[in-house]
Amino acid sequence: MTFLNNTKNSTISEPMPSATFLGAIGEASFDVPFKLADWLSRKTSHLSRLYWISILLLFIIITSSGCLYLILNATIGQTNRSLIITPISTVVNPK
Repeated sequence: MTFLNNTKNSTISEPMPSATFLGAIGEASFDVPFKLADWLSRKTSHLSRLYWISILLLFIIITSSGCLYLILNATIGQTNRSLIITPISTVVNPK
């Protein structure tokens, strides 16, 4: 990836050096998501649209049922779940 230095005073576009450590990190962090997306696209290109819809529906059903369970368990569940607070005491060493 080449960054061009276009300022009002310069007439020639010169590539900006990315020799610094932060410049290299910036270029890598910009390039990695595109490479990952391309790799995932190639790996899943054979899957049909119906397969993706069924996977999405399965995910929605599982997560919504888990959330519904948590909500109902918190509202209708057992009521004697109070926290037990033990008093903090100092240990006295006998002499």
